[in-house]
Amino acid sequence: MQRDEPIWYYRLGDQTLGPVTWAEIERLTEDTVPAEDLLVARGGDSGWRPAADVMTRSEVPASGTAPARAEARSGGGFEPEHGLGRWLDQAWRMVIDEIGVWVGAGLLVFFVSLLTLGILGPPLWVGYYRLALKRFRGQEASPTDVFEGMPYFLPAWGLALINMIPTLVLLAPMFGMIAFMIVSTEAGGAPPDELMPFMMMGWWLVYPVMYALMLAVQAILFYAWVLIAEDYGAWEAVVASWEKVSTDFWSYLGMSVLLTVIAGLGVQLCYVGGLITYPLLPCAQVAAYMWHFGRR
Repeated sequence: MQRDEPIWYYRLGDQTLGPVTWAEIERLTEDTVPAEDLLVARGGDSGWRPAADVMTRSEVPASGTAPARAEARSGGGFEPEHGLGRWLDQAWRMVIDEIGVWVGAGLLVFFVSLLTLGILGPPLWVGYYRLALKRFRGQEASPTDVFEGMPYFLPAWGLALINMIPTLVLLAPMFGMIAFMIVSTEAGGAPPDELMPFMMMGWWLVYPVMYALMLAVQAILFYAWVLIAEDYGAWEAVVASWEKVSTDFWSYLGMSVLLTVIAGLGVQLCYVGGLITYPLLPCAQVAAYMWHFGRR
């Protein structure tokens, strides 16, 4: 049995993940779960058993017979790796090796979304993730690949609306107060002076809660846009993303914050720099997706 055959499945919490290679199982036991606690099985096995038991019985070749870590596949693609540092490293190489493609893709997404009043924004964003998937897999990519998101128009907008719902619900009381002020003014009166301090206080209370909620939603949907690009429906993508994120929500929340800061860094330092730093966000998410979903 070869170490690079993707025939192994493993259990994390209530989830069954795979198929992956035995080399990936070994990396998982080194970085995340002790071999004694990680349950593994091959397709057709009668049950689960600890990875340590497989190692003890020498059912796979020793690590010296194959590279423990393959940095890249033939054709310029990448092998799935584990850990935020590895994902950021892969994302950086995915972007910097084809920087012209990413700049062109970013400009297309921006201007086409602007010209269509945002209508084509969500499907183009899916196309942006498809571009990242192509780069990871070592496939030929071009800026116009963002238009490959057009067939996903409905699921893309479905996910965009799901993303907006929590914020809109939280802002509903503020919209109500603004509507009350407008109606009062048009009726010839003015909002009571006593109401203004409460409105200001309400805004300052709502804003941090809204921002925290947006970060939480971003963490929950960590894989959702990649999944849409891989032919999932909107709600199906949300559920699949949450199933992964729920096993370690706080880590995903931290990753989401960090990736958002890195992606926006170029905009803060130099607006044009965002064309270079922003692709790091989808590329890092794709790298994480490839590992956790056992994709190739």
